[in-house]
Amino acid sequence: DDEWIWNNYFKVTSRWAKEHYKLEPNSSRLLKLNIPVHIFHGKYDNIVPIEASRTIAKKLFKNLYYNIVDDDHQLLKTVVKLDWQKIIGQK
Repeated sequence: DDEWIWNNYFKVTSRWAKEHYKLEPNSSRLLKLNIPVHIFHGKYDNIVPIEASRTIAKKLFKNLYYNIVDDDHQLLKTVVKLDWQKIIGQK
């Protein structure tokens, strides 16, 4: 029932959910991407293991730049230092 879903689960309708589930799964769509993907992983991340993350990323992305940085899971020190214009190809 749309009202119950809207009020108790998340703000979508059953029509949206039906259309969404017709889409190809991300696990196979991502394999087709051939764009630069930059991942920054903190070497002090105590939530997601580096090797687990890197292994999955290597399987999913053909054009991967995997960076281990001197930071934790939140990457608060890293995000302010990154040259975002260079990363997105604007430089």
